[in-house]
Amino acid sequence: ARMDELINSKYIESFDQIKIELRKCEKELNDINKHLEAGREDPKKQELKERIEKLQDQIYEAGVAHKRNANQLRMDLSKKISVLQNDLSTLKNSREISKRNIDNAAGNMSSMEQMLIDLRRDWEKENKREFEADIATVCPTCRQPIPEETTQAQLDELIGEFNNKKAATLDFINKKGRELFEEKQTQQNYIRVNNDTLVVIESEIGLKERELEKLQKEFDDFVEPPKKEIGTLTIKLDNATKALEEMKDDDENEILYRKERSEERRVGKECRSRWSP
Repeated sequence: ARMDELINSKYIESFDQIKIELRKCEKELNDINKHLEAGREDPKKQELKERIEKLQDQIYEAGVAHKRNANQLRMDLSKKISVLQNDLSTLKNSREISKRNIDNAAGNMSSMEQMLIDLRRDWEKENKREFEADIATVCPTCRQPIPEETTQAQLDELIGEFNNKKAATLDFINKKGRELFEEKQTQQNYIRVNNDTLVVIESEIGLKERELEKLQKEFDDFVEPPKKEIGTLTIKLDNATKALEEMKDDDENEILYRKERSEERRVGKECRSRWSP
């Protein structure tokens, strides 16, 4: 009845219970062997046979319970291993994505640095540019000299246009430079965040790999001890059964021997009574 309860129980608590029941079986088997060693002097052969048959059933049921629980535990461990493997795959993909992000950001920063160098060179070149103009002092039509105040007004107008254009160009270069500098800072922060993420991912991968290794070892090794105990008890029980059969053979030989001796005595008695005076 106890082993039937084990067969129907949850596997999580069954392995230790199976071992307890197997130890009880082993104790019972040791007691049976003591009686078997007594040979024909022990009058309880039928009781020994019943005890052996009961043990056979108990050990068989222990094997059934062990197999069922082992299969269930293997299935659960397999599921945990599968989940861990998926988690590891996801983490490793995230690691590769973070590495690519860092590489891309570093490439962008390198390009931006070169663009900033080019902008500085353009700004210095524009800032050094001087106004150059050839103002006509003689009217091309009448060949009369142009009044000085007129040429000065034209010159002032051209200088103003030059300065405005130069200032606009420098402002554009400065604005572009600020935008690139801010984007470069953004890329630097992006790299820092991804490096921090990469450290966390590497740590999680290490933990998951150790946990997976532990589960894989448990998956490979957990069934051996109870399975070995069941096998050992089965062998011992087979030996006890053979010993009981040998005792039966000895009993049958003893019965035949006694019958033959009885027949010999009967015949001898008849012969003596027939030929006696």
